[in-house]
Amino acid sequence: MNDTKPNLFVVGFSKAGTTALVDYLIQHTSIFAPWQKEPHALTVHDRLPSWFNTRYNMGKFDMKSYLLLYKDAAKYRYRIDGSTSYTYDPIIAHKIKEFNTHAKIFMCIRNQKERLVSAYLYTYLTHMIKDFSIWIDRYFIPEMNSFLMYDKICEYYKVFGDNMIVIENNLLKNKPQEVLNSIFKFLDLETINIQVIYRNPSMVTPNDSALYRYSMFVTYYIIMKILNAGKNSSLEKLSRKVIDSVRYRFVKNTIEKKAKSSHKELINMIPTNIANILEDDYLKTLEFIENKGISINKIDKMT
Repeated sequence: MNDTKPNLFVVGFSKAGTTALVDYLIQHTSIFAPWQKEPHALTVHDRLPSWFNTRYNMGKFDMKSYLLLYKDAAKYRYRIDGSTSYTYDPIIAHKIKEFNTHAKIFMCIRNQKERLVSAYLYTYLTHMIKDFSIWIDRYFIPEMNSFLMYDKICEYYKVFGDNMIVIENNLLKNKPQEVLNSIFKFLDLETINIQVIYRNPSMVTPNDSALYRYSMFVTYYIIMKILNAGKNSSLEKLSRKVIDSVRYRFVKNTIEKKAKSSHKELINMIPTNIANILEDDYLKTLEFIENKGISINKIDKMT
């Protein structure tokens, strides 16, 4: 079982492109991700922020069931754990290192104000709070430190050093092939041409109708049930194909413009003092990763 332990951790940050990154990575024949992209097995569950838990009730994998997710992955050079909850508490960096001393770490970062709005919209199906300001006061401000990136990246770098890289969300969105080329080089894998896929499976806004919101929730629930059904790889591939070819395109065609419009409006509603903290955190994070040479832009110099 030790030969199949996950060794590539896409630890976060949530709402910064981790799902897209994992989907691109597993297009390579040497990289595996289980049906449960985010097993959260190494998470300290009672220390998770409440705003994160408003999205869904996360499954809690014990170590035995966690390792079973990877039991058939011995032929793969890299095995992914994509749990974004691993960046809400810096202590998780040490737990990952203890679990697998050879682990490599990928982190996605994003403008913090945009990320905050995405967190609100992504969790909207469960909290249903139409007033963004109320949501900020109730869910975000009391546990804001869990959302900040700088201290977590500093701790992960202290633990993993050059075995981690950080990818900026806009770069991944706008130049996915170039980003993946650099990542494959970092992983010492041959470069492949990736299929660029739109990823935004359950984005809704307070302006969407109740029927639309619940249809998105129901389709998400059904798809996850299919993926979680038996560990049948052909069924999983078929499910993913259906998602890619139908549901994501439906989402893009129906709400992409509305979601972007809502993003801009909501960003302007973030209180000035909070916006300043988020902006400062993002800029410090960018400066740190550039100075340490762990940004995706510097991989060519690292290898």
